[in-house]
Amino acid sequence: MDQNEIKQLIEEEATYVYSGTEVVLTGRFADKTNQRGNKNYLFEVKSTDEHGPTFVKWVRMSELHKIQGERK
Repeated sequence: MDQNEIKQLIEEEATYVYSGTEVVLTGRFADKTNQRGNKNYLFEVKSTDEHGPTFVKWVRMSELHKIQGERK
């Protein structure tokens, strides 16, 4: 994943499901280079539920499920 891909993810303003809760990306991310020279990324997400518990967590993109379609 390069900086352009990260920027596109953040600008997309998509919603995701994380642990059964709807979340959005906050725009912040962290990276770490492992011993092989590969970068690992964590993205900050926050819950969107106005009535339930709110949280901010750091997760991998592979932990998120992108929501498709519109709410009816």
